[in-house]
Parts: sequence; structure tokens; C-alpha cells
Amino acid sequence: MTSRTEKIDAILASRLSVTEKNGQTITQLDNVRTGLRSIQKILPKIRPKIENDSEKLQLIENISKTVDDRLCEIDSCRNDLVQLKNRFERKTLNIGIVGQARQGKSTFIQSLTGLEDSEIPTGSQGHCTGAPSAVVYHDKDTTYAVLELFDERDFMDRVIRPYYERMKIGDPIPVTLDDFADDALPESLPDSSGNKATGEEFLKRLKFRQDNLAQYRELLKGGERHITKSEIRSYIAQEDIDGKKLCNWLAVKKATIYCRFPNTTQDIGKITICDTPGLGDFVSGAEEQLVKTVGDNLDFVLFLRRPDAVGAIIKPEDTNLYDLITTAFTELSTAEWSYFIVNKTPDNEKSMSFFEDQLKKSSIRTRKTIQVDCKKSEDVSACFEEIIDDITTVINICDNKLHTIRAERAKQLLAKIKDFNDSTLTKFIQPEKNAASEKELVEVQRKFGNTDYGLWHDLRASLDSVREEYDKATQERDVLFEKSLNELRDKLESEQWTITAEKLNDIPKGDRLKWFESQMSNIRRRVSELIENMSNDFGSRFDLLRKKTQDAFLDAGCLKSVQWETDSDETEFDWWDGLLAGVHATAEISEQANHKDVIERAIHRFHRSTLSFDEFLEPRIRPCLNCIDPGKPEAADYWPSPKDVTNTQKLVDILATAAQKAYSAACDEIAKLEPEPARALCAAIEKFIDYAFRESGKEQQWLRLYYDYRHQIWDFKSAELDRKITIEWHNAVNALKEACH
Repeated sequence: MTSRTEKIDAILASRLSVTEKNGQTITQLDNVRTGLRSIQKILPKIRPKIENDSEKLQLIENISKTVDDRLCEIDSCRNDLVQLKNRFERKTLNIGIVGQARQGKSTFIQSLTGLEDSEIPTGSQGHCTGAPSAVVYHDKDTTYAVLELFDERDFMDRVIRPYYERMKIGDPIPVTLDDFADDALPESLPDSSGNKATGEEFLKRLKFRQDNLAQYRELLKGGERHITKSEIRSYIAQEDIDGKKLCNWLAVKKATIYCRFPNTTQDIGKITICDTPGLGDFVSGAEEQLVKTVGDNLDFVLFLRRPDAVGAIIKPEDTNLYDLITTAFTELSTAEWSYFIVNKTPDNEKSMSFFEDQLKKSSIRTRKTIQVDCKKSEDVSACFEEIIDDITTVINICDNKLHTIRAERAKQLLAKIKDFNDSTLTKFIQPEKNAASEKELVEVQRKFGNTDYGLWHDLRASLDSVREEYDKATQERDVLFEKSLNELRDKLESEQWTITAEKLNDIPKGDRLKWFESQMSNIRRRVSELIENMSNDFGSRFDLLRKKTQDAFLDAGCLKSVQWETDSDETEFDWWDGLLAGVHATAEISEQANHKDVIERAIHRFHRSTLSFDEFLEPRIRPCLNCIDPGKPEAADYWPSPKDVTNTQKLVDILATAAQKAYSAACDEIAKLEPEPARALCAAIEKFIDYAFRESGKEQQWLRLYYDYRHQIWDFKSAELDRKITIEWHNAVNALKEACH
């Protein structure tokens, strides 16, 4: 016979098999959303180009609205699938207990789990549970809890803001805790604020949170906190066991309690009991929060109700709560995943039959209705085990139904977006091959020229001039390098490498060798730092090379008036990034040759080229510092003898001599590199020209760039959409089409 634990394990395992499919659909929705947002970004670029075409402008408005609608549908569908994915990845079956305040929910949990008033409160003396809590069965004797805490932003957004919005107060609504603490709340709400009694209750609760902010503010750091059994009540209850008000629960997003269920059989399985605060004790936005809690965290729900001794009827709040819970899973009938627990007490025992008869006549439908005295652990355990056994027979049906309906909804949405893409977006912009565009192409070709005349000739000549300048520099003394090296020598010679002999007297003799070793380490670090500063000069020389090359593009290449566009969200970006984006946006003239990719790589490498300290200088100067490295043989000549330790001036002199030896050797080594920076600069510009300009086919690829940006470069008055926008549109449409498949 299969045990209850084995049945639950099998259910959890079967859920995991569906998770991968959900994950794939979520990824596809993300890709489609990215595609639609790309369309969204291009539309504002198109509007100015067709401002005189009312028909196309109206079509753009229709496209924009449809894209917005589909994005909203994607978000809704995706949220449903993420919720389902999280449900199927849970490691326990989660059963929630819901009901109005003081109906016996916490008492039911106490009887089931063995927890007492010292851990979780009951409502026998007024306020009860404050923070949402879950009790997880574990087969260990130790009881403890893990708290999930609000951080400041989450607390202000999810707890405080809903109060202000619901009561329509605050101008502006506080954003930070300091804002909230300083805000002057009204003494009462105006009569025009709707349900005044409810509003006053909300205002009272908001004031409680403000007045007691200092008591729980330090907890609003986010993250988790592990607490012991004896601390549990102080974090989840509204009052301590003596009736004193508590405030810690205001900072707790969720408390998970781990304990053994001593009042049940050991064959419980992987079960979590979730206790939600009664609606009467909930924060603002209780209904929405409860629906979210049920949908995101629960598999099944237990409605718990304690009928009155007299007038044991179904009240409007009972049906309202049932209707509210129904919205958590609209694909399922609540009768498929809920149970009704009637809390039987000595006072209302005679009303049980009447209440159940009223329940049958109401709109409330659940799988089972069970009477139980929530104070009797034996009755509660038997009730709970009966429910668990029933759940194991139906949960797979509920899971499959949810998955099938939500997967089909996603499938239909993707099909609808695909149809929109095929029928509208694909046909919205078509490449125009008319007489005007052909004429413009001829004119661009004339202006662009070739290697003998025109823009292409002038640009090549200007770039070659830069290259020749740097080639000539490789044959001459590098005055800038010598200047940097001399400045480095001056800095090293003027550096105060160690403390004075007088100050060294303050260090005990037994500690002086350790001090000496640490000083050597400090000197090595400082020498490296000063030399690294020299490498910054190399970087500025590469910046100057790029500036001269850029000037060639701007002047001889006629690109001064071009406003590059990139995908970056930054308002300002480097000119070379813009050129790279411009080349990237052009069409490849030959798929076999990959001219565009080669040009892009050449621009990227040239933009990033430099002589770095780590790669150029440090490997050469490190061996020069061996004399001040106690771990190297070269340092032996500069290591103090026992006698030297007693002579502070001797120690200081040895250290200064070692430092001078190190930096002198380093500078001599650097001097040998004098030709390298000029050679590196020349190599960088030569490589850029070779890859981006000299190879066959590159001329036509650059011509394509100039054709795409012709309206910015020259005085073309064509009403035709820029080719760049056309290409960008069709790339986005094709990406969306691929994402929909």
C-alpha cells in the first residue's frame, strides 16, 4: 500500500516534468515582448517622416495601440505561467487556512502542529496573527522560524502607499521612511471620502504604523532572519502573551515556521500549512493581497468558520470571502480545490446542523464540509489527515487543468501576435524602389566617388596622412616618452620611502624585522603605482590618435552633420560607438564576404586599443623589484642582520638603498621601451586602415553607409523613409516573426 508520503512525493515529482515546458513558453513570451518593444521604439522615428500622410499616421496610431495591448496581454499571460511554474517547483504541498479574524485559524494550527500561544497567537483576547506565516512539517525535534523581512522600498510600496491611495490623502504620497515619519496625517477624513467608518479604521492603522515606526524601523533591511522557537511570537503576533502591543510583525513579509506535527501520525509528508491574517487584521489592500497570497503560494484552501451560538447563518462576509478566493484561479471551480471547516465549540454545538443546512443553501461550494472542535488536537489531526488523503486524489487533475488552460492561452496569444505581424507590421513599410530613390543613389555614388576622386578619395588620403604622421614618428626620438620617464624618475627620487630613524625607535626591536618586511611590500606597491601613472600618458596618446582619425571622418569624410543613433539608454555616447552602430545598421552587401562584420571589428578594436600597464609595463618592471621582495634571492643583499636591527639609522639606510636600487632598475628597463609606444600607435592606425578600407569590397560597404545617412550628410529633400529606418523596421519585424514560431 502506497504511503501518504510516497503519494505526495510522486505528486511533486510529476509537477517538475511540466515545469520545463512552462519555462520554454515564458522564454518565448519574453522574446516576443522584446520584439514588440523594438517595434515600439521605431514608431516615433517614423512619424516625422510621414507627417503629411494622414492615412499612414492613423495606421501608426493603430499599430501603437495594438502593440500596447499585446504587451499588456503578454505580461498577464506571463505572470500566470510564472505563478504556475513556481507552483510546480515548490517542494511541499501548500494548504492555506482563510477566514475572518477570530474564527479559530490559529487555534486549528496550534492543535495540528503542537505550537502554543507562546509561539503563535490565538484571537481569544483580541488581536491575533499579524504577519503571514507558514508552518512546514519537518521530522526533527527543533522548532525554529525563518523571517522574510520588508526592505524600505518594498514596505513603502506594498504597505504604506496603498493606505494613502485608498484614503486619497497625501500630496505627494511619502516615498521614503523619513517622508512617512515626517508626514502630518489628518486627524480625520472628510465625509466625502466614501465609506467614512472604513476610512477612519484605515487612518487609525496608518497612524499606528507611523507612531510606532521607531520600534520596527531597524528591521526594514530586507533579507532573511533566523529566530528560535521562543522568539517566534514576538515577530508574528500583534500582542505578546500578556496583551502588550507588539510592532515587529509590521516589518515581516512572511514567517516560515519549521516544526514536527506531534499530534498527527508520522506519515504526514511534505506539507506546509499557511496561516493568513484574518481580513479584519489585514493591512490596507487586504482583498488584493489575499488573492495574490492564495494564487502565488497555495495549492488548496481551507475555509474556517465558527458559527455564532445564536443566529448561525451564512453572512455576507462569508460569501464575499468565497467569491474573493474564487478569483485566485479563474480556470478552476473553487469547489475543486477547497474545503470548509466548521469550528464546533460547546457554545455553538446545537447550531451545527442548522449552519450546515444554511451552507448548502448558499453559493459556497467546496469538496467537503467537516465539523471539528479546533481546540481538540485529536479531532483536528483526523480532519487534516482526511483532507490530505482527499487532496492526493485530485491535485493532479487541478494541476493538469491549470497547465492546459494557461498553455493554450499563451499559444493563442502567440498566434494572434504572429497574425498581427504578418498581416500588418510586415506590410507597413516596404522598400521603395522608385525613380526618386534611384536618382538619389546615382547622386550619392557621384559624391562618394572612388579611389581617384570624390569623398572616398579624400577620406582615404586624410587617413593615410594620419598613418604617415605616426609612421614617421617611429623613426624619431620619442620626446613625449622621454618627458614621461624623466617625470617618473623625479617622482621616484623625491618619494619619502620610509620613516625617520627617530620614529623607528618607537618600534620594539623584536618587531623591527616584521616592520622592515612590511615596508618592502609598501615600497613595491608604491613604485608600481607611480609607474602605472606613467601608463596613463600612453592612454592619452591613443586618445589623440583616435581624435585625429575622427577629424578625418568629420572633415574629409563629411560626417560632421550626422547624428548617430545607438541602442544605449545614455543621452551621450562616444562618437566611435555611434559610427559602430551606424555601420551595424547598414545592410551587408555580400553575405559571403562579411564586409560589414570586418569593418565593425576594425572599428571596435581601434576604439579600444591602448598600451595598458598590466600588459605592457608591469611584466617588465616586476623583476626589477625582486631586491625588495623578501621571497626572492636578490633581496638577500638588502636584508638586515641581527646587529642591524638594533641600529635604527642602519635599517632606514638599507631600506632607502634597496628602494633606490629597485626604482633605478625599473626606470632603466622602461627606458629600453622608448620605441614601443610610437610603434604601437602606428600599428593601430595601420591595422584599422587595412581592415576597414583597403580590402576589396570595403568601398561599397562604406558607400552603403553614406547612402543610408544621405539625408543628414547632403541636402536631399526626398520624402522617402531613410533606408536605415526601413532596415531597422524589417529587422525588428523578422525578429518578432522568429520569436513567434
